[in-house]
Amino acid sequence: MAGGAERLVRGAAAFAAVPGPPVRSAGVVRAEEPVYGIQVEAALRLPPAGSRDQQPSYHAHLGEPKGDAPRDYVFTWDFSELAGFVDVGVEPHSGDRCTVDGTRMTCRHRYVDDNPPVPTPLLRAVPGAQEGRSGHLRVTAESEGVTVRGASTLVRVGGAELFAVRVPLKSRPFVGEVQRPRYSFVNNGTLPAGRVLPVLTVTRGMDLRRAS
Repeated sequence: MAGGAERLVRGAAAFAAVPGPPVRSAGVVRAEEPVYGIQVEAALRLPPAGSRDQQPSYHAHLGEPKGDAPRDYVFTWDFSELAGFVDVGVEPHSGDRCTVDGTRMTCRHRYVDDNPPVPTPLLRAVPGAQEGRSGHLRVTAESEGVTVRGASTLVRVGGAELFAVRVPLKSRPFVGEVQRPRYSFVNNGTLPAGRVLPVLTVTRGMDLRRAS
């Protein structure tokens, strides 16, 4: 009987020594940070200094989920690639939120609405800037609890500026009808255009046939 009790005790000790899953202490489960993105224009053409062309408007937006709580952001614009041929300043309506230091502009703002506009710099070509010279304007942002993807815009002084001439197409073609439009463009810029790459979309059931 004593031997059996001894074997039972040893078995209980071996069972207790079997490693189990780690015991986690109670805590707060942190969800993955939401990712927002800054939306900017792909390219921006600046009129040469002294030109009568209208200065372009530059816009940027912060895409964020609807219903997000009010949040404070710090935006940083890096215009180091534009140094020497573009003058960068602060828009009048952003003067109390943005400061320029060297080749960077920092803006602090609190957003409470969906898809809010982002404070943007004021860009002007400096006198004597070579036409066609270009560089990237980059923007990044930070805010507690979220990740923000940066963006960039190619800024060019002068250059080509193409506008497509309206093509008179029928709005209600019959089945099998073939239209042969002629596409043309007007260059209102200050330099010749190297090439044109049109992007055409059609409704379902229509074809774009390549001419021989």
